Amino acid sequence: MSGIADMKPVPRVSIGLPVYNGERFLAEAIESMLAQTYTDFELIISDNGSTDGTPAICRGFVERDGRVSYHRSDVNRGSAWNWNRVVELSRGTYFKWLAHDDVYAPTYLEQCVAVLDSDPGVAWCHSRTALIDDRGDPIPEATGPEREADRLRELNQAKTAVTLAEAAQPHRRFGAALERSLLSDILATTRREALVQTGLHPPYYGGDKVMIASLSLQGRYHEIPESLIYMRRHASQGQWLPSRRRHHEFITGRKAGWFVWPRQVRCTAAYFNLARTAPVSWGEKLRCFKEVLGFVFQGKKWKRLIVDAVRSFGVKVRVPEDDINPAARRQAAAVRGEKSATSNT
Repeated sequence: MSGIADMKPVPRVSIGLPVYNGERFLAEAIESMLAQTYTDFELIISDNGSTDGTPAICRGFVERDGRVSYHRSDVNRGSAWNWNRVVELSRGTYFKWLAHDDVYAPTYLEQCVAVLDSDPGVAWCHSRTALIDDRGDPIPEATGPEREADRLRELNQAKTAVTLAEAAQPHRRFGAALERSLLSDILATTRREALVQTGLHPPYYGGDKVMIASLSLQGRYHEIPESLIYMRRHASQGQWLPSRRRHHEFITGRKAGWFVWPRQVRCTAAYFNLARTAPVSWGEKLRCFKEVLGFVFQGKKWKRLIVDAVRSFGVKVRVPEDDINPAARRQAAAVRGEKSATSNT
């Protein structure tokens, strides 16, 4: 199949879709991408050893549309491997990851490509995001104290988006990326060359934030001011796993030992390394170090470090900061029970 792919014209955009046992939502995600008004792209699907109807769905789309290619691993190698695999298989100038359970508005790619074509200083472009549930219905806003938590989170996202978009100094963008807590950032449309320079997704929980921090050093961010991506929240996603051991297994595809390094420790070490190796002047490197120190010595970070350290020994602990969206949490808690995550992409 790779030989055939090499004979095809090189597309402008590569879409990478990593999937594992995604039959429930997969077809809808692919349909939304094939319906894009911008058509010069390839869609690369990497199946991480699915045991459900995923292979049949993927092969059906390969037969239907020549832009789609399908690659399958015989065993589950973990989500980080699979997300990085689709980048390795890509050929386009621009690259975008597609989660198997999300849905896109038809003009998403067209608008992102227009931004990247017009401004060489932009390394990654994305739209605002709306949340939907497992039925595709909008997730209602929280109320009371939960709504206040959401409001503060939204203010943080808006503030960091402005800094990432407008700051000419790499250290300011880097600091904003450290503070930012938007999961959909990993789904942005990027310059493939800049994305590869980040080293892609490291194999540990929180590695996506490290990658985004690295990307912020490569160039500016542009946010399209409308919701063109509908991120689905459902109980079988990896974010709902109850322990760091389970997260480790989900991401690496390997059984965890008796101890898993706390996320805050792994990420903090990676942030310092990014400051050390950033492709900037020494003055900017020192400012990047200062941003990491300011980020690390926030009181809430010590709280998270303690929580993560407890989780590293397999103890189940839930704190309010785990909740990306309170309504989604309630929905997941209602249907999850003891069900293990199936969306290890």
